[in-house]
Amino acid sequence: MEGPPAVPLGPSHSPVLTKRGLVCSASPLAGAIGAQVLREGGNAFDAAIAVAAAEAVTLPPMCGLGGEVFAMLYEASTGKMHGLAGSGRAPLRASRDHFVGLGYEKMPTSGPLSPAVPGEVHAWGAILERFGTRELGKLIAPAAELADDGFPLPAVIGSDFARLVGNGKVLRDYPSSAKAFLRPDGRPYEAGDVLVQKDLARSIRRVAEGGVEEFYTGGLARDIAAAFAAAGGLIDEADLAAQATHVTDDPPSVEYHGHRVYATPLPSHGVLTLEILSLLDGFDLAAMGHNTA
Repeated sequence: MEGPPAVPLGPSHSPVLTKRGLVCSASPLAGAIGAQVLREGGNAFDAAIAVAAAEAVTLPPMCGLGGEVFAMLYEASTGKMHGLAGSGRAPLRASRDHFVGLGYEKMPTSGPLSPAVPGEVHAWGAILERFGTRELGKLIAPAAELADDGFPLPAVIGSDFARLVGNGKVLRDYPSSAKAFLRPDGRPYEAGDVLVQKDLARSIRRVAEGGVEEFYTGGLARDIAAAFAAAGGLIDEADLAAQATHVTDDPPSVEYHGHRVYATPLPSHGVLTLEILSLLDGFDLAAMGHNTA
């Protein structure tokens, strides 16, 4: 098929202009928290941590304290780009024989055997230690308040909950998940319902008070390890204590049509994007017709 696309592919919004800073988030509530950090004199790194913590509350199917972080960090004072890898490893006790012995033919995608070691909170600490100006506890306190007070659920999150419940009882199979994300009658929360997450609020406050260490070597780490052990998982205190965040001052990059393009370091898929751009650098894509590839 050649000729113009049936649906215009240009930008649907006009540029957003600001005198000081801009915060972008899939959650308006999280974005507002980040904007407040900027208003109070925090820098972009501070705001990013505050937004990430709030998204762990407002975007539960996509974000959480148990997640991981890959980030490109631009330092305006030096003009340098940095790449951050804050993903977790598989548990030290994980092995092919272990999963085969449990009857798995492929890696489970849900349940206590599916996650890697959480890297999110550790990455927050690494970013703030090197680039931030505010204390972690103050930046994530609004997220704890948001979890405690609750917020009206957007339609997209309600549909995600419905999908998770429909796919093999993913939420119903685990009491703590059911308590957090299902109504008392077992039905998923819907758009407009107020989602309150008291347990998450307590966990965030423990990190706010005890720092990154609370999550990886403190009481919260012991609670996480105990929960995995009770559910038949493998992540233990040694796994949490061994978590590390890696920041490179020379992230992978390529030249593309006169522009230097950077990507997140391994083990992310950023280098694959750079390889694709390198292949396309010899072509004038703008001069080609729609769908002529």
